[in-house]
Amino acid sequence: MENLKGRSVEVVFEGYESRLGEVIDDRGEQVAVHFPETEEFVEKVSYYAKWRLLTSEYAFCDVPSAMGVYLIAKPIVEECA
Repeated sequence: MENLKGRSVEVVFEGYESRLGEVIDDRGEQVAVHFPETEEFVEKVSYYAKWRLLTSEYAFCDVPSAMGVYLIAKPIVEECA
């Protein structure tokens, strides 16, 4: 399965703004995501099932507004390099 370390994640909360994070550890079936501190949220590390991110990959501009956890797709230019 693909290693997601270093990939971006966006979490959309109901009633709150979305939050960007980065996968800091890929543990096989689970990933650890670091969320930096913002005005609304404290710094945090959350854990998600890897399949959950791989089945919800979107371009940054196409992330749904529905509550959920979304993996940000790599730009095509980066994948071709």
